[in-house]
Amino acid sequence: LGVPRSLRRAGPVDCRQTERVAAFRSGICTGSEEFLKFRMTMKKYRCKPCGWIYDPEVGDPENGVPAGTAFEDLPDDWACPLCGATKEDFEPEE
Repeated sequence: LGVPRSLRRAGPVDCRQTERVAAFRSGICTGSEEFLKFRMTMKKYRCKPCGWIYDPEVGDPENGVPAGTAFEDLPDDWACPLCGATKEDFEPEE
């Protein structure tokens, strides 16, 4: 459902694989120190008004945001796909 078509398969998705794909798309080698920093910055954010979760490993492909896009790198005019709230209405997921 929220997994890019290129990562879909018959069984469950391996989260480590989606991480590696997101890192690769960002030009980061998965064995590097840069990859560890990349993982730390790839936080999920929750929309306060409706509860929708932005997952950077998935992105928002229906609105032109590819997998591997950190919340901080979303365009300023990006809005919650569920309720239309702005980026300011999101908070980091704990």
